Amino acid sequence: MSPLTGTVGVLALHAQHDDFVEDDLLATAEGRLRAAGRSVAVLRSTRGARTAAEWEPEIRDWVARHDLDVAVILRAWDRALLDSVRGALRGGARLVRLGSRPSALDDAFDAVVDVNGLLELLEGRAPLPARLPASAAEIRSLRLVEPDPAVASTGRPTIRGPAVGCPFLADVRKSAPFRDLPLERGEVQTKGCSFCLDNIGAYAQPPEHAVLESWLRQARAIRAARPDVREVLLVDERPHPTLPAFFRALEAEPALHGLEVMFKSRVDWLFEHEPALVEAIEAARRTGSVVHAYLVGFESFDGFHLELFNKGVSVEQNVAAIAKLRELAARFPDAFEFRKYRAHGVVLFTPWTTPAALRENARVMREVRFDELRSEALRTRLRLQPRTPLHALAERDGLLCASFDEGRTDRAIEQGYDASTPWRFREPSVEAIFRAATQLGALDRSLPEPDVLDAALDLVLAAPGLAEAPELAPLPLLQAAREGDELGVRRAGDAALLSLIATRRGRLVRRCRVAEGAEALARAYRACGLNARAFGDDVVVAGDEAELTPPVAPPPLPSTLRSGVRLGDVRLLRVIAEPEAHALVLEPARAVRVRAHDGRPYALRYGAWAIDVDDPTTLEGREKLAIRALVAHLARGS
Repeated sequence: MSPLTGTVGVLALHAQHDDFVEDDLLATAEGRLRAAGRSVAVLRSTRGARTAAEWEPEIRDWVARHDLDVAVILRAWDRALLDSVRGALRGGARLVRLGSRPSALDDAFDAVVDVNGLLELLEGRAPLPARLPASAAEIRSLRLVEPDPAVASTGRPTIRGPAVGCPFLADVRKSAPFRDLPLERGEVQTKGCSFCLDNIGAYAQPPEHAVLESWLRQARAIRAARPDVREVLLVDERPHPTLPAFFRALEAEPALHGLEVMFKSRVDWLFEHEPALVEAIEAARRTGSVVHAYLVGFESFDGFHLELFNKGVSVEQNVAAIAKLRELAARFPDAFEFRKYRAHGVVLFTPWTTPAALRENARVMREVRFDELRSEALRTRLRLQPRTPLHALAERDGLLCASFDEGRTDRAIEQGYDASTPWRFREPSVEAIFRAATQLGALDRSLPEPDVLDAALDLVLAAPGLAEAPELAPLPLLQAAREGDELGVRRAGDAALLSLIATRRGRLVRRCRVAEGAEALARAYRACGLNARAFGDDVVVAGDEAELTPPVAPPPLPSTLRSGVRLGDVRLLRVIAEPEAHALVLEPARAVRVRAHDGRPYALRYGAWAIDVDDPTTLEGREKLAIRALVAHLARGS
């Protein structure tokens, strides 16, 4: 190999503006390259709300403009993005990923190396493959290269190390889901959480004074480069024991006052190290600083998945940990934070997820008000990485596949992590539930996520045919939610089931409100086991003995029915024209439909449920009076 003497491009790419992905390894590489006299160009770019088609030209143009010998990337989540970068490189240039753990897209790179390997590559030597240390003894023998926080100063400043690895080293092979699965220690990471590659299977931590010295040195460099910075991300798997000494040390350094130190924690460590946390919070308060638990790994409120993830905690411990976080926040409102970013760990969807597990998660999440701790929990799904026990289990169970479905892309693309291995659900109905829940949740983010999940479960379990057409599963929910918003009805789940209770002679007409169109909505209703047909923008849903004929417009309402009129002791709020009926919105949030066909001119709707008025036994007292008053108005107007 010939030496590469031209410019090295360091590409710090992010999918989201407000993520917790560190670039300090890139910063270390940049510092080492400059120290070696190399020409370095740095691109820091975030996709944000832009589409890939809008973002990629910016990266491609930058690469071409700098005429690079080597392009270095830390994370790769999209093959098309890598192809775009490679296409902009001149002939003979190299595309390199910086890292030591496997990724699903490693075949797209010329080399996967650590910082030393990158320097060897540039010198014309064949770099040794990046390798993780295999033991705590090997970790202790390594010379720590401190990242320069000032170099990484354009993102969230980071304090890292000097501890290496994770002290949670429970052997996955002793957990029930993996006992019959042959896992070779050299090929699969068998220690710690079964989905995690951050755990290298060993842990080494220097004495407290060395840890403290390292943290303070990095904090001083951060404040020197950015005097106004407040938030600092602390990358240490178990910083709890050293936090009190760190915040006490800040008292003697006014230039470091007012730091908000963000750390992550296992659930059980919140209890094991509670005295240290309290001591750290009290010390932080004296300097106007904040102890911020931004990420606690709850992962699930279903016992099977906690065992599957090898978390070593129970659902009850998860619930108790949430109570503990709230207790600390109430006790130290100005010095402890845990809700700001709503980024705590949960994974609702895995290849092994069942409807029962989702129902249990929804129940507990509602009880503990988990929406305060996590946003968009419905979108969370397993990122399956090579060398993890869960990857081996999915392979054995036949749940790996060639590519992700269009309706459920790689979660890594959304978050900006390394690409993961495509997988499918063992139970097909869960795919339909996932799509229905995520699309309804995206339509109205004010809806509580446990309610959205329950609505999707109710629909798909009541209509098993949707499991065979998961792309159609969201449509009845989206249609019902949009109708419900118009009628002031918030029960989207019940509304979606309206079509499922049509009588054999019953007939419903829906004005299509989904972007996919009336024909797609009709197919969705047919997948629910109903008769449905699209007529223009309308969809007619009918029982077995009813005809699928075009909608018939109702006669005009009498002028006596106008906004503000009282029907018994119920007030008429407004009138909405529907394809085959007049919808009269009553207070509170009820709708009376007036139709003129099939011998049933009146129907009362309780949010989701359509009930014939000529069956008065189903009506409550106020509704009976309202219907009588409505009939009187209609009679006077005829």
